[in-house]
Amino acid sequence: MKIRECLRIALLLVILLSSCSEDEQKVELQLQDKTWVLTTYNDTQPIAERHPILKFEADQISGTTGCNHYGGTYQVEEDSIRFEGIFSTEMACLEPEGLLEQERIYLELLRTVDQFELTDDQLTIFVASTPVLVFEIQSGEAASIEPVSDPNDSVSVATVPTSTIAPVYDPPEGYNPYQDPVTGISIYIPQDWIVTGIIEGEYAILQSYPEDKYVGGEMREEGDSKCDLLIRSEGERVEDLIQSWKSNSMTTIVSDEEFIFQSGSSGQRFVIDSMGRAVVFIIEIDQRVVQLTCFGDFSKTDQIAATLQASE
Repeated sequence: MKIRECLRIALLLVILLSSCSEDEQKVELQLQDKTWVLTTYNDTQPIAERHPILKFEADQISGTTGCNHYGGTYQVEEDSIRFEGIFSTEMACLEPEGLLEQERIYLELLRTVDQFELTDDQLTIFVASTPVLVFEIQSGEAASIEPVSDPNDSVSVATVPTSTIAPVYDPPEGYNPYQDPVTGISIYIPQDWIVTGIIEGEYAILQSYPEDKYVGGEMREEGDSKCDLLIRSEGERVEDLIQSWKSNSMTTIVSDEEFIFQSGSSGQRFVIDSMGRAVVFIIEIDQRVVQLTCFGDFSKTDQIAATLQASE
């Protein structure tokens, strides 16, 4: 009898654990395949037209702060949620006033939250039972909880195999390709670099050091390099981007020169001081402005930038 009772209890535990796992998976599917737009943070409304957004996919998050792109990982267990390894690009958006402060608070809150509550069209995230972030589904997106894509899919942070790209020239020795799967725009990076923070069709982060080496805004060590590949929306103009730098009192264009890419296309190479020095390459590819902004060690940036191209 004792054996039978133990077996019965064990079976009930298995069923209970299985049910909990299924519930958590269902919640994760409700979070995914939607664009969550921040409506309030710490009872404050975001700056107009600069609302941070949050996207969930598999165990990863991505989005924008209203200025920079960011990403990381997340874990859900019952009503608990935790974000880890949060990183972001490093554009210094000084206008409108308060945007960088909004970004700082938003990212700090993401790093400290511990609970969440989900309704059909609203996501509330808490710190110690206090609501600190409230999101709503972006207007025009369905609030259905049915998954649109395979929940086992995940965002790749690896480089694309060479065979998927048809280069118009011989790639540099010791370099591997990364190709954006939406636009087909590609670039070659040293084989010991990694690609992370990918939002397909929009941006990727290319860096020479491990993903989790800098997590608190530390100064980069000598020799470390990071480049943000930003593929701007159709209709955006190079002239408007340059004018935004010139009109910003905190930004200095140190140099501006023509840059010839290995594909034969002509673009521009800027050296900019804006809360730190960066080298920025700009080129138009298939009617899109492509911007490569590099920080840290600049010894390989020209060779990397020269490989930007549209691939078949």
